Amino acid sequence: MRFLREIFFLLFCAIIGSNQLFAFSFGGGIGLNTTFLPRFRSSYANCDHYERQGAFLLLDPQCVLEGKLPQLRLKDRVDAFWPLVGGFSTGYRSDQAFSVYSSEAIFLKAHTGLYPLSDERRKALSQASYHQQTVQIPLGLLADYAKAGLSFFLSEKDISRLKPCTKHNYLLAFEQLDGRLIQAFSSFNFNHYLFGLRGYCQGIGGLDLRFYGGVCGVASQLFRAALTSPLLEIPTRYSHNERFAAYYGDRVEGDDAAVYETSKQLILKNHSSYDLLIKTFQAQEKTALIFVVPSQAVQGVWVEVQKTYPSPLEVKLVKDVYKQSSPSPAPIQVFPSYSPLPASDKVVQHLRSEAFESRYFQVNADSR
Repeated sequence: MRFLREIFFLLFCAIIGSNQLFAFSFGGGIGLNTTFLPRFRSSYANCDHYERQGAFLLLDPQCVLEGKLPQLRLKDRVDAFWPLVGGFSTGYRSDQAFSVYSSEAIFLKAHTGLYPLSDERRKALSQASYHQQTVQIPLGLLADYAKAGLSFFLSEKDISRLKPCTKHNYLLAFEQLDGRLIQAFSSFNFNHYLFGLRGYCQGIGGLDLRFYGGVCGVASQLFRAALTSPLLEIPTRYSHNERFAAYYGDRVEGDDAAVYETSKQLILKNHSSYDLLIKTFQAQEKTALIFVVPSQAVQGVWVEVQKTYPSPLEVKLVKDVYKQSSPSPAPIQVFPSYSPLPASDKVVQHLRSEAFESRYFQVNADSR
């Protein structure tokens, strides 16, 4: 019996060795590599499983052949298409007294995807499947698949009017927000995030601040993007006493956010059961800050933002969140003369409301 076990072990090693020798890379620009799968495949492929290796995903080739791709994690989905982003729809509209917001559009640059499979790729996948190998696919080939089913809420900013020190601080805080995750039912304190940053440029001002200007520009952009998202509440936000046109525009809009040490904080709360990812984008002197969520989290939900002006330097801003859903079926009543009333196709439900007030001493047209 021991002799038979040794023979079986040697045969097993020979099989493994032959597979390892057969592991190879498919070149020729078809974008697929294979790696040895150190186990025998079961009678069916597990198409829900994948592994991330840098800019690649490890997938079962049989699943790729059948078009059965796994549900990717939120960050992996965004990483797949983000290098291809070329532009956005408008996003937050600061100059309007009333706006309705739902998911914004993101436009990708010209690119090629994995599907439809070319003959070369199909052959490579078939060989990998036959030899019990996984296939290594660049994330970029899955850009369209990854982007589908995601929703985006954003705020753009023109940074061309900022002075060098202010712009340095703005970009320091802005760029390092990229990839931050606000988990389900958790809060994001922007001030706590700022404390971990180093390298601020200290400018000249009435107060000796650790960071000067710029950072409040990022806070305002966060606030504006959060206004458009139905998933985010804003439990803590402060306005500026003095409005600087270079930061926030020439008009009093009531949509800026001031942050300072611990006395003035900006806190966002994700009240949903879905994670929310923060992404940043910059093209020359324009930036965009984007909240990314799965579309099912905001299905049939939208935001309405309304501004009123009690005085020229005072603004009241109200955010209302609504949801449209199918009505519940009416209870069945059995009466001789009963005839049911026609039901509307959809029912609109008001989910919640938030109000923000801003009072300014003056509007300063000078840049900082």
